[in-house]
Amino acid sequence: MYEVTKYIKEKYPNLEMNLFSHSMGTLVARNYLKKYDGEINKIILCGPPTENKLSSVGIVIAKVLNIFYDKNKPNKILNQMTFGSFNNGLEIDNAWICANEETVKEYNNDELCGYIFTTNGFINLYKLTKEAFFEERMECTKNKELKFLLLQEKMIL
Repeated sequence: MYEVTKYIKEKYPNLEMNLFSHSMGTLVARNYLKKYDGEINKIILCGPPTENKLSSVGIVIAKVLNIFYDKNKPNKILNQMTFGSFNNGLEIDNAWICANEETVKEYNNDELCGYIFTTNGFINLYKLTKEAFFEERMECTKNKELKFLLLQEKMIL
């Protein structure tokens, strides 16, 4: 992400660098800001996941399962463990993405969507989550004036 930032700044040196991230991308953005907050003028975090205190447990389980799974194959066990409880009351794959069943069906039928992470993909997702929430409070060190906009749908538990 830093290399992309450098490239854009070199190509467009007179423009502000603003970052928009959504969902899992907000985990990447939060981790990026820990080291490179001075590179960004404004940031929008849209639909960020909440903290998962079991991320470390997920990493251990995924590493054990990694022994038994082909590293290039989707891991349905970790997929169910990670997303199964967020099914929005629907009984179809990937229902966690939306409460609208038709939208989920379109997503599942789209050849560019509906995939399941490999075990390594889940390990990296858990690590991103763990690191994004590692400190109690994220503090910008280089850009103390960084403007944040957080867009979060109301969570129903």
